[in-house]
Amino acid sequence: MDITTYFAREAKVTNEKITAVREGPEAAALSPLERAVLRFSDAMTDTPAHVDDATFAELREKFGDVAMVELAGAVALENFSARFNHAFDCAPAGLANRTSRSGK
Repeated sequence: MDITTYFAREAKVTNEKITAVREGPEAAALSPLERAVLRFSDAMTDTPAHVDDATFAELREKFGDVAMVELAGAVALENFSARFNHAFDCAPAGLANRTSRSGK
């Protein structure tokens, strides 16, 4: 979550929301839609991956087909990146602790 946390802060996501994502899809600070997105993301990254029909249908109704493809692609990319980093034992770069792009 190192670089993801950094970009979330750049996008003005609150620390409460960032912490809630780490807590999982039942975190009280998340909206129902955010919980569904997190359930979708968790299900996509399970081994084997399996997204239940109810979660998929809920998100598809809210986002539409094009955004669902974008969401699935973003989750897949993050999963790829995380697994690649684990395979090569890449340590976090400390970006989550930075407060701005300038590092100040």
